[in-house]
Amino acid sequence: MKRILSLILTCMLAAASAVGQPFHPERGELFVDTVVPRVDITVNPDTLAWIYANPASDREFHAAFVFDNGTVRDMVDPVGFRLRGNTSRNSQKKSFKV
Repeated sequence: MKRILSLILTCMLAAASAVGQPFHPERGELFVDTVVPRVDITVNPDTLAWIYANPASDREFHAAFVFDNGTVRDMVDPVGFRLRGNTSRNSQKKSFKV
């Protein structure tokens, strides 16, 4: 019994002293505190009209995703785009899943 407790204590101490990722990693070009990045999602207007007309559908459509913070501009095309939620699908303000 003493050996098991000793082994458990040793493992706990070893895990506590293990070095992991720093709590606050260095900020890169994406994470600038003084800038609010802009995200643009472009979807065909006919597609958006169809999504609004069929709120119960989980059909996913192609869209383009652009991230821009003034320093970094990146685009992902295509991305999946659809209506998300459950009961909120019938509310006036819609949520989307990208």
